[in-house]
Order: sequence, then structure tokens, then C-alpha cells
Amino acid sequence: MPTPLRFGVFGTGQWSNHSHIPGAKANEHVEFAGAIGRHDDFDEFLSRVDAVGFAVPPEVQSALALRAIRTGKHVLMEKPIALDVADAELLAATAREAGVASIVFYTKRFLPTVSAWLDSLTATGGWSYGRVEMISPWLASAASPGWRGERGGLWDLGPHAYSLLQPVLGPARRVSASRDANGLVVVTLGHDRGTGVITVTLGAAEGSGGDHTLFTGAHGRQQNPALDAETGRADAAYSRAIDALVAQLDEPGHPCDLQFGAETVRVLDAAERSIASGRTIDL
Repeated sequence: MPTPLRFGVFGTGQWSNHSHIPGAKANEHVEFAGAIGRHDDFDEFLSRVDAVGFAVPPEVQSALALRAIRTGKHVLMEKPIALDVADAELLAATAREAGVASIVFYTKRFLPTVSAWLDSLTATGGWSYGRVEMISPWLASAASPGWRGERGGLWDLGPHAYSLLQPVLGPARRVSASRDANGLVVVTLGHDRGTGVITVTLGAAEGSGGDHTLFTGAHGRQQNPALDAETGRADAAYSRAIDALVAQLDEPGHPCDLQFGAETVRVLDAAERSIASGRTIDL
């Protein structure tokens, strides 16, 4: 039997302990090599693993992931992969040139019911409009908002929302966005095959959160009003993301790889530029 991939996690915070570490420990296709925190020796850690999962803020993740890729390590990254388009594109280009496997953990894309629903919609085709709403009261209870407090729902929830629209409607080519005084962001996207709308906020009132996705088109209306129903299984979703990473060793490429991660950052950056200018941004 082939030697299992040695998989380690960089990051030991709450999210890592909820999803990354238990997901990696439970996965049958990798050997879990342990987790380290931000003050441990990253280079020594790299010497002990074949693949790295990241559970740290994006500004920390992007620089360290680049180091990992340049040493030939496969990477499983958090979204967004970076907070700057140039950094995101460098990660994607370096991974492609190095020939390493990559996955971005768009959590909902690795939930079985959601992925099956999207596969069904994509196979059917004919959808011309999609809407994703992700309304969260996260800021109301966050003890230390960190980068999410600075960047808001667009950068935290926006990647998840875009990852649900893009498989069905295709890549976004035009972006128009607005942000209100309470931090609610509405993004209208001109996709290859229709129009998408994303509405996100981290500043909702307690008890008012929830996710909702809708598609309409030639076949009528399809909606998944309970995308948050499986969020308690984030560890299982992470294990499925590891499976996708391992599968690339035999069959390169995946819809949620770093190329898509860079595409997502370009969309988020365009939304920010649209908010600042009041204009539609072409991609």
C-alpha cells in the first residue's frame, strides 16, 4: 500500500479545534502529523509533513502558504486565501508551477447535501439568476473581531457565497456593490450565464442570522433555505476537503483549488473598488 500523506495543521485556535484537527485525525487517507501554533518553528514543521492545512488569519496564511508551496508541500487553505489580489495570484501561480495539490476550504462546498444540490443544478443547467444571503450576528458576540471586524462580511462570508453561485452561473465578469452604515454589503454580479446577488453581514442583531440560496431560470425555482443546517459537521466537511486534496495526487485540479481561490479574491477586491467608486467594475 502507498504511504499515507503526512498532513499537519498550522493553527490551534477555536476553528481549528472545531474542524481542522478533528477532521484531519478522522481522515483515513492521511497520517495526522500534528498541529502547531503561530509561535512554533514553521520550517521544522514543514520538514515533518507532506501537506499543510492552515487555520490562521489570511494575512498570516498567505505568506506561510507561499513558503510551504515553494518547498513542494500540498496546501489546504482557508478562505480568503489572501487579502490582496497580487498575493492571491502569486499563490495560485506558484502552486501551478510547483505542481502541488491545493484546496481552499469553502466549508459549504464540502457538505454532502449542498454539494449534491449544486451538482444537480449544474447538470440541469438553464439557471439565469442566483441569490445568496448570509446574515450573521457574529460581531455582536465576538470578543476579538480581528481581521473579520476590519474587513466585515464581504471578506468573511462573501467567499462562501460566491462559491455557491459560481458553479451554477459561471465566473463573474462584472461587479457592482454597496455597503450600508451597518456593514451590510450587497453585491450584484454579471456572470457568464446570468446574474448573481450576494447579501452579507456580520453585524446582524442576535437571533436574526441565517443563510439562504435561491436559483431561478428555465426550470423554475430551486432554493436551499437551510444551508446552515450542517454547520455542526464542519469537521466532516474538512475531512472531505482533505479527500479532495489527496485525490489530486492522481488527478490534478479541483473546482475549489487555489486558482478558484484567486478568482474569489479578484471578485472581493472588485466589490471593494465598486463600493469606493460607486461604479461597476469589469473583471
